[in-house]
Amino acid sequence: MEPALNQAVATLFDVAVPPFTSEAELLGFMAQKLESLMKNDAHGYWLLLYRLDIDEKLVRQILRNDPQPNLPIAKLVLDRQLQKIESRKQFRMPPPDIDDEERW
Repeated sequence: MEPALNQAVATLFDVAVPPFTSEAELLGFMAQKLESLMKNDAHGYWLLLYRLDIDEKLVRQILRNDPQPNLPIAKLVLDRQLQKIESRKQFRMPPPDIDDEERW
């Protein structure tokens, strides 16, 4: 599993994340964090999903229809994080070629 994904999740939840070896482990961790956030800070929960650009209608549908909604929502978050990582790789600009005399 990609180390950048562990780092992205750690940053997202502002916690130290152990180096997970499988997506299932990471999803379980994320589902627990999302459940805790939903119970203790519903506004923060929705703010996090909004900030990640997770489709609110899809989340509400999952919340209505799934007795354990945190795992599918964690999957949405994980997929979004993977999209961001891939996008950053694809559009990363190389550092400018500036000689030492002109650097600050």
